[in-house]
Amino acid sequence: MALYPLSAYYSTTLAPRVTSYELLTDRILRQLGAPLINLEVACSTVYDHISQSIEWFTKYTGHTEEFLIFDSKMYTHGLGIKLDRLFSITPETSASDISATNFQDMSGNVVNNPNYIIDYDLNSYRKVKAVQSFVEGSSSGINSLFTIEQALAQQTYFAYALGNYGFDLVTWEIMKQWLEMRERVLAQKVYYRFDPRTQYLRILPEPTPDKKYYGLIQCTVERPVRDLVRERWVMQYALALTKITIANVRGKFGSTALFGGGSLNATDLMTQGLAEKDKLEQELMYTAGDTDVLPFLVG
Repeated sequence: MALYPLSAYYSTTLAPRVTSYELLTDRILRQLGAPLINLEVACSTVYDHISQSIEWFTKYTGHTEEFLIFDSKMYTHGLGIKLDRLFSITPETSASDISATNFQDMSGNVVNNPNYIIDYDLNSYRKVKAVQSFVEGSSSGINSLFTIEQALAQQTYFAYALGNYGFDLVTWEIMKQWLEMRERVLAQKVYYRFDPRTQYLRILPEPTPDKKYYGLIQCTVERPVRDLVRERWVMQYALALTKITIANVRGKFGSTALFGGGSLNATDLMTQGLAEKDKLEQELMYTAGDTDVLPFLVG
């Protein structure tokens, strides 16, 4: 365990002290009695517990909402498009818009011109968890000339400006519903299918080389590891896993007598760790609305 000056322990919710695996490991070991008590666990084991906690956390939560620009010319027929390619062409996520320098990842490596959509600790793009919507850019709408929507909107305006002339709002709403129905019946609406494992997005019907268009994709993206390691749930779950590991090690020496007549009591630590682990898993899944978790009933 590393020793730090007193100022290094100052921490708040929005400015936490724990920003790395090493600092989180120190906090977990201190909660178990270190350095006054010799703990039968290696730091690398606690690191693995933290990784397991982050994997659980990101399964149900721990993501941000992003909007990516879609370019049909980047689409590969029969395969789709990998969403990390869209990160580089979206202005809000492209590295050209980031001017910060001398950024350090959790390993202490200096990264120049960092991009928040890239997780430099994982050395890869942040993974997209799900795609919520895909909107194809088109020349329709009330803001485009010579379209049905624009003509109806203009006549609706003049109906109120000149007095009972042209379409009213009710007629305009009915016409909009008809346009939406026509889009569904004639299969003019683009459907998408996203695979979070491969990170490929497929679109039906697929874009053709002679028709280039842009679109907008709404998706949820996993947060960087350096943000997830600050989550209190991650710390508590890693602490529970560490208790279970220590209890397993001490259980192999349960009959060993210590100096002064003491003994290694692994049963209580194992029970405590398993109870905390189960409680945290239920809390995470219930909060995320998992269907496998029974609702809380009163009465």
